[in-house]
Amino acid sequence: MVPNTAKKLEEAETRVAGLESWSTAAYGALKQSLKEQKKLAEKLDDLESRSRRNNLRIYGVPEGEEGNSVINFVENLLRTEKLVSDGTSTQIQRAHRSLGPKPGADAVPRSIVVCFLEFKTKETVLRNAWQKKILIKDKPLGFDHDYTAAVVQQRRAYKDIKSALKQKGIRFQSPFTKLRIHWDSGPQVYHSPVEATRELQRRGFTVEEPREREGFNAFALLDQLESASPWQPVHRRSESGAIQRTILLSTEKKRNLKENHSQGRTTPINGQAIDVTRIDASMGS
Repeated sequence: MVPNTAKKLEEAETRVAGLESWSTAAYGALKQSLKEQKKLAEKLDDLESRSRRNNLRIYGVPEGEEGNSVINFVENLLRTEKLVSDGTSTQIQRAHRSLGPKPGADAVPRSIVVCFLEFKTKETVLRNAWQKKILIKDKPLGFDHDYTAAVVQQRRAYKDIKSALKQKGIRFQSPFTKLRIHWDSGPQVYHSPVEATRELQRRGFTVEEPREREGFNAFALLDQLESASPWQPVHRRSESGAIQRTILLSTEKKRNLKENHSQGRTTPINGQAIDVTRIDASMGS
């Protein structure tokens, strides 16, 4: 009876060890794959951002206000509002509404994307536009960089934080995917919405932490992958007439085993593991 039980147990442990080895290898391969995907996604977003560096977006222009030529409309707007110096060529290469169906009369109008030949011209226009209030039909226009979709999502996560700061009259700036808050003690830059939110909460603001952004997020997937693995690989080896098994134990399991051992129902615990060095006839009972 005992030899058969020991043999079956050894076979089961061999199979489990094989599955654990495969699972460990698969886990490592998946983790590496997620890291590579994250790296490629970041490179792709960087390339797209660089391709947009000469672009800017104009928000709030009513649909149809541009007439038959968006380029001519933008050219006239820049000169009328003196966003470029007199006699300076704007060198606009392209100008069009953002892609998508035309919205209804009461909906938010599509933004206008403007591509300049030179980066410095675009920067001059933006800098001048941010220093004044520009209106069309008594409605303000907004000027900003042409960000990628990924960057727009990251910037959008600061929305509640910015609202809370505006209510308190605290000045802030949002360079790219960061947030610079001008506290009384001096300006402070925060590199993520979570970091900024926790600082506001520490200062007594009522702000909820932003939800995880949708789409590909390698960090979140890696966390899910690790939390879904409740065990770690263990070392097993069989010897003639005995099977030695080392099991990594959680804190709760160790506590239970210590209680059982005090009642004579288990072997002594050594650190974070137990060693079963002998299987005798009591296993069959």
